[in-house]
Amino acid sequence: MILPYIAITILFLLPIIAFLFKQVTNLKGVVIGITVFIISVVLVAYFSSFSFIGNYQISSLNNKIIQKISNNNDIEEDLFSEFDLVVPVEDQKTWLVKYINKSISDKKVKTYGCGPTVYNDPHIGNFRTFVFYDLLNRVLQLNGYETETAVNITDIDDKIIDRVNQENTSLKEITSKYELSFLELSKSLRILPNNHNPRATEYVEEMIEFIQALINKDLAYEMNGNIFFDIEAYPKYGKFVNISDDLETEDNELSKKNRNDFTLWKAKKDSDGDIFWNSEWGKGRPGWHTECAVMIKTLFDGRLDIHCGGIDLKFPHHENESAQIEAIQKHNLSNYWLHAEHLNMDDEKMSKSLGNFIDVSTLIEKNGSDVVRLFLLSA
Repeated sequence: MILPYIAITILFLLPIIAFLFKQVTNLKGVVIGITVFIISVVLVAYFSSFSFIGNYQISSLNNKIIQKISNNNDIEEDLFSEFDLVVPVEDQKTWLVKYINKSISDKKVKTYGCGPTVYNDPHIGNFRTFVFYDLLNRVLQLNGYETETAVNITDIDDKIIDRVNQENTSLKEITSKYELSFLELSKSLRILPNNHNPRATEYVEEMIEFIQALINKDLAYEMNGNIFFDIEAYPKYGKFVNISDDLETEDNELSKKNRNDFTLWKAKKDSDGDIFWNSEWGKGRPGWHTECAVMIKTLFDGRLDIHCGGIDLKFPHHENESAQIEAIQKHNLSNYWLHAEHLNMDDEKMSKSLGNFIDVSTLIEKNGSDVVRLFLLSA
């Protein structure tokens, strides 16, 4: 407020005024002293007016203004005039960043981390990411924040179907086995339990409804029973990458309008066996990117403070997640995105497909869980 500035000015000018009264005792000296005082107060107030008015208005913003800012990807140019905010142009970007990145609920942080695809035991490269989630959660709690966390279980995926076919068993038997393995290893590494561990299979009806909503808004289209997200219908596509680059794409064997369009719903193939769900487009199953998007939408109303994942998920997974939700809901999926780097083996990313992974349970047996956890956090 203005009072501190006036008080400082008075304290600064008192010696000057006293000197003038001492040196000049006639009316002219008094007038000079009062005039100097008034001019100084006006100048200080004028030059600091933008600062204290802006600070005053920022501190007294109501939830309606914060909600408007948080709910828009593109802040309208007339936002400041609409709410009669006096903030210098050069400070507006900083002002907006502060409020766009404000947590959705004071002292409560909502986080979502992409979890395991349960077709095999996770390796230490996977758990480097999961331990990172846990570190973030603990740091937030130690700093006085309540956290609501979700790490999903991907139990619909091509790799899972391949494993089901190889072992001639059921989807449930494969996914239950490796989900339990993930949870037991998490406990061994002292990872705090999450508030939610949603399974993709539990949200298929919501996924079908979500895909239909995208079709209704002309953001998705059907080709031979497959549903694709049309990136040309969403001009903001490319949050994490330059789409003019030669990017890795998916499902190129399917008919798509655009090379970078991605699958929301996959039509049933013979190799899928009895792993399918019915929809108005025919039998099939949801795409991976839609699975996470819908679980976030259902659990958190499509709004997170922090979204986590491995760096390999930045594109296309997180790009495609955010495109779906932000296209249909008109607000940011997450205030912050945090990506854990790879754990490399001989200068190569550790992965099951390359066969260069180390089993977590074996490493724990040899070295103890605390040593393994410290290794993963410091690697």
